[in-house]
Amino acid sequence: MTLTRKQTKRTARRAARKPKRTALDTRQVVKRIDAMMRELEAMRRQLTTVPKAGPSSRLTDELFGALGQGSWAEYDLGLDWARFGE
Repeated sequence: MTLTRKQTKRTARRAARKPKRTALDTRQVVKRIDAMMRELEAMRRQLTTVPKAGPSSRLTDELFGALGQGSWAEYDLGLDWARFGE
């Protein structure tokens, strides 16, 4: 006795419909473009007015100053290396 498998019916799939777009008014498009141009001009002004930082003479001084207010005299070089050596 052999078992047979009944074939299933395939259902027809409907094609997905794209939503209808409303036609854009030319005046609205021009207004949006003008608004974008104003925003871009404002960004350009901001970028050109920012003073550029000149190259520093010593990068280590800049990095040390970024940690906070302090001086090299407060930094104990021997203590730091002794701690990492353990």
